[in-house]
Amino acid sequence: MISVSPKGCSSSGFFASGGERKALWCSASDRQPGDWGPRRVSQAEIEASFTDGLRVDSIDAAKIDVTIDPAGAQAWLVTATRT
Repeated sequence: MISVSPKGCSSSGFFASGGERKALWCSASDRQPGDWGPRRVSQAEIEASFTDGLRVDSIDAAKIDVTIDPAGAQAWLVTATRT
């Protein structure tokens, strides 16, 4: 599991990698128990959302460091390539 600080998940953007344009997103995961915080999304929702102009390269389980829970919050770290 990848641990990500909130700052690392606060924005998304493109960066160059080997001549390709890559994107990195972090999203609240449906694996997070409870009902506090942002709406949780599933891997299937992420894959369905990135069909127009982006190819999903990976969706990795991640943990976001949060101040209200020392265990952090479950998230998805998504890497995609612009097509």
